[in-house]
Amino acid sequence: KRLDAKEDPNVIIGDMIKAMEVVGQKYEKQEYFLAEVVVAADIFKSAMALIRPKLMGSQAYKIGRVAIGTAKGDVHSMGKDIVAAFLESVGFDVLDLGADVAPQKFVEAAGNTDIVAMSGLMTTSAKTMAETMKALEAAGMRDKVKVIIGGPQVDEQWSELILPDFHTQECGVGVSKMKQWAEEKRRRG
Repeated sequence: KRLDAKEDPNVIIGDMIKAMEVVGQKYEKQEYFLAEVVVAADIFKSAMALIRPKLMGSQAYKIGRVAIGTAKGDVHSMGKDIVAAFLESVGFDVLDLGADVAPQKFVEAAGNTDIVAMSGLMTTSAKTMAETMKALEAAGMRDKVKVIIGGPQVDEQWSELILPDFHTQECGVGVSKMKQWAEEKRRRG
């Protein structure tokens, strides 16, 4: 209904994110169970499928290309999906690699992108992200792309292990940083 009323898709996504934060808080307080979280995530994904075409149509040009995925061994994709939607809304061409993405798949995608964005919810994702960074280095891609990592567990300790160009726990901060990189690249020509 909100899309039919021509409401800004970014506002709708913002409201959906707030709702998912409430779901997360209720889960942490044990007011919701995993099944309710899964249902909420499915509703979020279904709504994003309706919103995504509106976001893509709102941008006349692309400011850069991002390959985004959830690190190998982690099947959680909601955070990645939120970031991908926001990236599209600000003008990025997004190559969504999905969840449980092997390092080699990130390397293959890096050849056609400006930025590699890795997401992880589980602490085991840090090891796979570090392996991906080594694979990018071995393939000679590390100096050709910016790398950002994100997720609720991503902190200074993860960053010291993985050595990305940037790390964050906040999707908005990550999107802003990637937009800044794209603008800097465009200025350099």
